[in-house]
Amino acid sequence: MSAVIIPRDYQDEQQRVTERTHGVPDDWLIARLPQWFHAETLSPCVWVCCLSETGKWGYWDKTPNASRPDIERRNYARRVVQYLNREFHFGGAWIGAWMDDGWRCFYLLWKDSDGDIQVPMECDRGWREIRKWPVHGWGHQATAAHDLWRAA
Repeated sequence: MSAVIIPRDYQDEQQRVTERTHGVPDDWLIARLPQWFHAETLSPCVWVCCLSETGKWGYWDKTPNASRPDIERRNYARRVVQYLNREFHFGGAWIGAWMDDGWRCFYLLWKDSDGDIQVPMECDRGWREIRKWPVHGWGHQATAAHDLWRAA
């Protein structure tokens, strides 16, 4: 995952997940992520986390003044991404992101087995509300979004 930048402040956080993740090759997982976020979002701030097929965390960000979401938001994104990739990968892989000034918008992307972005999910309900949601609730949302994509 050479194109993913891992900032210094992640050294003490979870570095590897030992359980089953997904089967999307690392090169396909990170392919076109920066370009997609640059083209598809108007946000000046984007922080992205992805879990490689071998269980390593990778990060990418576009943040003015080198600000990043607080550790609570980053940990929440990792928990959701880890859960979705373990239980609901649908042969692809989920990627998590925080966006907007103040990191108000939580974002999930699903890439299919070829590494193509197929299902984007955006949640701007506010951190005070989102932080209370259990990760299994995202499984229901991911399933519904994936079902809509398949039906289309």
